[in-house]
Amino acid sequence: MPDIIPFDVGSIEVVVFDVDGTLYRKDIEYTPGHGSVQTAHDFFRFLAFQRLRTQGAVPSEVSQRLIDEYGQRVEDGTLVDVVASIPDEIRGDYTGLVNHYGSNGKVFLNKFGTESSFLQQMLSHIKFDTILGADPRLQKTFDTLRQRGYRLGILTTEVYDTVAQVADVVGFQLGQFDMDTGDNYRILCAENVTDKKPSPEGFHRIVELYGVQNPRSVVYVGDHFGKDVEAPLKAGLQAVHVDPNHPKKGIGVADIENGRFEFAKINEVSAITELL
Repeated sequence: MPDIIPFDVGSIEVVVFDVDGTLYRKDIEYTPGHGSVQTAHDFFRFLAFQRLRTQGAVPSEVSQRLIDEYGQRVEDGTLVDVVASIPDEIRGDYTGLVNHYGSNGKVFLNKFGTESSFLQQMLSHIKFDTILGADPRLQKTFDTLRQRGYRLGILTTEVYDTVAQVADVVGFQLGQFDMDTGDNYRILCAENVTDKKPSPEGFHRIVELYGVQNPRSVVYVGDHFGKDVEAPLKAGLQAVHVDPNHPKKGIGVADIENGRFEFAKINEVSAITELL
């Protein structure tokens, strides 16, 4: 059995964050009666899948109708109820396709021939101000990391406007993640990363943008094991897995095609200051 390559705090210079599910919990109902971010995700992904499969409708028409319906259901307080009424068969079939194709977006691309951004464009209409709440600990976490000399970045599959809205609602400064991407978006997001995670494209661009000599000088922090732990490790980076079921901090081992690697485990993103 190959040797385990250890998680090496001493070599880390750059800390790059995922957004969705990492900088906030997707499964928590912060505002009672409004559902969670996961509720909104489920509304768009399950209902779009159901309507495209059963009605054979034009994708652009389905997306616009769902965007309009989402706004109305948020306003009248019925979003949670309609998501709860989605048949288990639809949920099961869709989840099976996500496992098969590797991501939510690829389900719609491969099954219905949509644009690759089909789902993300709908998700960009989520009303985060009705779901999330301010988290002062988050900005304090980023300030602490910067004071310790780390450079910060973001790599996300979200569209830029979604990240900006989340930053405004949760309460952190998006400018502190400034990356010289050469375009109008100063983070790596849906608009300037062609192949989404778990593709190595975004991780390779991080190494290039920050000019580090060793990819292991970059640690990626995210909540999805496949996309945010295995994928950066395969690309040569280090990884921190954020999962509320973990202890406050710990170490795990991932067996991937290019070796056995330690990765760090924390139960919330603010715990990273006890790790680095």
